[in-house]
Amino acid sequence: MHGSVIGSSQSSIDLGVADPCEPLELVIDYRPSVDHGHDAGTTHNVPVSGGHSISYGGKRYELDSYHFHTPSEHSIDGEFAAAEIHLVHTDVAGDVAVLGVLVDESEQSAGPLHFSEATAIESLLPDTTTHYAYEGSLTTPPYTEGVVWIVMKDRITLHPHWIETFNERYGANNRPIQPLNGRNVMLGWGAPHIEGQVPKRAEHQPWQGGTAAPRPKRHKASHWLAGCMPEP
Repeated sequence: MHGSVIGSSQSSIDLGVADPCEPLELVIDYRPSVDHGHDAGTTHNVPVSGGHSISYGGKRYELDSYHFHTPSEHSIDGEFAAAEIHLVHTDVAGDVAVLGVLVDESEQSAGPLHFSEATAIESLLPDTTTHYAYEGSLTTPPYTEGVVWIVMKDRITLHPHWIETFNERYGANNRPIQPLNGRNVMLGWGAPHIEGQVPKRAEHQPWQGGTAAPRPKRHKASHWLAGCMPEP
């Protein structure tokens, strides 16, 4: 496992501290086509051909590759998922946005047993775009900060056989939880996904939990999370 390094905005983190607030617009534009990577049963990282992208807060990022961690790198209230998929994107300036998908085990999973040229990228996504978002870092060396993290709240499932096979090859490859250090973590609501509808778009929806959303004091957020800051 990877240890802590110098830096105050490291990933991964526990997402249970998320503040409900008006989300930035998330558009997932994964084309209904296949990737051109290699079997992730034998390859940890799966490169992806062009044509897949996300837009977040009006900024567009192209999908470069995806990879897996077991167990998950992010936790929710101290609980980890069986695995986590990281879909790694970059924009024209080289800035990185990672879309994370938590994975549960299920004998009845309709998810892929193998990841190859026949794997549809959209099959790696849950049915809604509800998501957590925060600013963090890469979770592998060199742990570069300034990464936009978007972790889907809903999960997908994979068959236990795939997770067991991956664990046999790689072992546990998740990074320990890092300190939040006052960062904002946003919980944004998303629209349900209609089968065959691409792209997926997160709608702006109001807080549903009461007269006011709970917003504990945080340090100053970067510009793309400014909408999640508490009232002064």
